[in-house]
Amino acid sequence: MKMTTLYERYSISSFWLQVNCIDRVLLLESEKLQDEEEILQGSINQITMDLNNKHQYYVNPRRGNIRNITGFDQSNNNGSIQ
Repeated sequence: MKMTTLYERYSISSFWLQVNCIDRVLLLESEKLQDEEEILQGSINQITMDLNNKHQYYVNPRRGNIRNITGFDQSNNNGSIQ
């Protein structure tokens, strides 16, 4: 069995401590990026829904008003959008 000096043992343990610290930092950075990506994706989904909703109107020919398919009235009775 090879004997290691105190200096060698310190260097080896110091090296692994540094590696573990780097791994931990990378893991934390990775988790942070995943969180940011999820937040960004949520924002993109919301913007997409908003854009889609802007085009989901139809005109009631008898009343002349514009109604959102989701059920929210987007106009007054004379057909102009409020």
